[in-house]
Amino acid sequence: MVITDTETYFNFGKTVKNRFEHSIRENGLGFFIQPTELLFKLGKAMPYFSFKSDGVNELQLPNSTVNIEKYPFTFNETFAVNAIDSNELGKLSYYKQLGLGRVATTTLLNSYQLLLQGKDQVYKSIWTQILDKIVQRKEQAVAWQSQTELPKVGEPFSFVLRTGLEDFQVINTEEKRIPLLQDGNVSFKYSGTTYPKKAGWNTLEVEGDSTTQFSYYVYDADDWKSLSASNTRAANTKKFGKEIKENRTVMVNRPISLLLLYILFLLGIGWLWLSPKLSSQS
Repeated sequence: MVITDTETYFNFGKTVKNRFEHSIRENGLGFFIQPTELLFKLGKAMPYFSFKSDGVNELQLPNSTVNIEKYPFTFNETFAVNAIDSNELGKLSYYKQLGLGRVATTTLLNSYQLLLQGKDQVYKSIWTQILDKIVQRKEQAVAWQSQTELPKVGEPFSFVLRTGLEDFQVINTEEKRIPLLQDGNVSFKYSGTTYPKKAGWNTLEVEGDSTTQFSYYVYDADDWKSLSASNTRAANTKKFGKEIKENRTVMVNRPISLLLLYILFLLGIGWLWLSPKLSSQS
């Protein structure tokens, strides 16, 4: 796992950033960005997270009398991110799944003050939750792959999983078992389909093993209308814009007028006849 502050990461060149992202996606690297004020000013320059101001500078931890400082921002949950612990730190720390690895950050500020106040266990609990969620796993018992590009409420969400496990069951968010079809040629490959009932983040996991959990985002009707309209505009621009550009110049083959050819011929002959006479006079 790699931990870096915001300034350090965004001062890296493009090549270094690409190497980091490749290692995250392909090798399962865990990457934590320690927040500074810059993180919340980056806007679209921040590829992994989106934030919105909430004006809150301090929160009381759930089931505790401990208050903790935070930046006056909250995560934009529609930006395809996952709460690290929705029961406790869900509003403070999130991660984004990138291939096999994860990128995470938090809105926590000056959490080291908990140590100065003698609240070591609270400090340890907070950071154990965060880092355990993104640390690289030594083994991946199950590898998931979505087969549905834009999952929608009430419509089929198809997936593939690869695993060496035997006699296992997959359950969805409602803890209902999902029938699986084993590939006839690849024994460790299975496919299945579920019908998500709620918008937002849904999960799949091997029954009895929460470490195998796979999260996917489901769009509701309003989300889908917006996406559909956006995709339609993009498709029209791509298709018709290109056609208009390509057809802007039109070439038409037409026969040349015989009269025009005759006139050009007479002018040419006249010039050949007149040119020697003009030369002799000069």
